[in-house]
Amino acid sequence: MEYDYIAKYATSIKDERLPYEVNECIISIKRQLGIYNEPMKSTVIVKADNKDIFKILNKLSKSNYDKLSKELFEEIVKITDFDEINKITNKIFYIASSNIFYSELFSTLYVELIKINSEFYKVFQENFMTYCEKISQIQYVSPNINYDLYCDYSKNITQLKASLTFFSNLTKAKVCSVSVITTLLNELVKLLEQ
Repeated sequence: MEYDYIAKYATSIKDERLPYEVNECIISIKRQLGIYNEPMKSTVIVKADNKDIFKILNKLSKSNYDKLSKELFEEIVKITDFDEINKITNKIFYIASSNIFYSELFSTLYVELIKINSEFYKVFQENFMTYCEKISQIQYVSPNINYDLYCDYSKNITQLKASLTFFSNLTKAKVCSVSVITTLLNELVKLLEQ
């Protein structure tokens, strides 16, 4: 039942009272359990303003990491919605895989995010498996056959290098196990054999 329904029902039966002895027994039990008559609070799912978080992520560099990471963590602490965490993780993966120079910085950041909210670890596991699937879909195309597809292939390989560096750094920080990286490397070997 919803809170509003219960609250409405509870207010409509105020005139009906329990016998004195029953009421005193309930009060006694509440005292023993440390329960006091406070209004029930409904659970609120907090969604952060992703625009602010994404701005911080886009500006993040080694020189401003200390300042901006504090701002970011203040926003992250407020988040309770799994979908929001997933969006933030996708953004971090995207940035970390877009440039190999960001991989170490963002792996450090991600380790801190996991410490703040363990849901980031769950999202990491899901994204890692998706990433492994994407690797198996990379197809080599000769520039002589289709130059546009070759450019896409080259872009995918560049992202692959950056992502591998990101995952390697997460392995060093013990977020990612060596066996998981081994699985990823096996996928790469299969891709090379093809």
